[in-house]
Amino acid sequence: MGARSRTGAGFTIVETLIFLAISGLMLALAVTSMEGKEQQTEFDTGVDTLKSDLNEQMSSVSDGNYLALGNTNCTTNGGAVPVFVTASTPPDGSCTVIGEVIAFTTNTTPETFSVLPVIGRNYITGTTSTPATTITQAVPQISTSYTKYAQTITMPFGLTLGNNFGLTTIKPNGSAGSGAIGLFTFTSFEGGANGSSGALNSGASHVELFVVPDSLTTETAATLAGYVNGVGLNSGLDNCPTDAAEVCIGNNSSSAEPINPPSGITFCANSGQDSYSALFTLGGSNSPDSLTDTIYDRLNCTN
Repeated sequence: MGARSRTGAGFTIVETLIFLAISGLMLALAVTSMEGKEQQTEFDTGVDTLKSDLNEQMSSVSDGNYLALGNTNCTTNGGAVPVFVTASTPPDGSCTVIGEVIAFTTNTTPETFSVLPVIGRNYITGTTSTPATTITQAVPQISTSYTKYAQTITMPFGLTLGNNFGLTTIKPNGSAGSGAIGLFTFTSFEGGANGSSGALNSGASHVELFVVPDSLTTETAATLAGYVNGVGLNSGLDNCPTDAAEVCIGNNSSSAEPINPPSGITFCANSGQDSYSALFTLGGSNSPDSLTDTIYDRLNCTN
């Protein structure tokens, strides 16, 4: 009787090895895909969180709801420069919180940004009825003793400032830039299509947005206080002598930065884990207190 052939005898060793290799490859691809999606989700969440944080600050300035002053008021005591005083000293009505300086710090891990309230005069020095109509006349001040009321916010999900910037930018620590934004509002600052034009805004409150001129190499509360107050590293913020639509360091036109620039203020935030980036634009053609973002699948917001 002849032998019968066998079927379904199982896989050979070679076939088993091929199956295991393919299965392992598919598993590795699946894990990589899941990790990529997780990193993308974290980046998207980080961008949304940072946008929300900045929107909150811009909205607070636009609406006049500034960082709580705690038990502190401001007064000029008849002098030119506003100063912070305790609540037990009644304010004289000649100064108020006019906005904030938002300062990015890139020499820390994780990176952070600080929100520092700024006070300014309501009226021109020596008067009690003539409104301050420029940043210079407002004599903006940050007090080093007041920085305890400031906020320091960690960049979410490891976001870092990128190295590729547009024309009007916030620049990171270590390059030619202060890494800081001035965000002021005042009912008597000048209005116009490109920021200040010399005409009052009929008492309407509006935002003055600008990059703090690029003189600093660090963005600590103390150096920013000296920067805005006109002591220490420089002689402070002023309207430029030739153009009220620009802000300068100590009336020095070489440090000019436009107020409410038509193209807005841009900066790039990189993913801390993968090759994603987001270009943030503050202000611009929509309004000085608008904020938009554009996502890139490369670092440094490059196409």
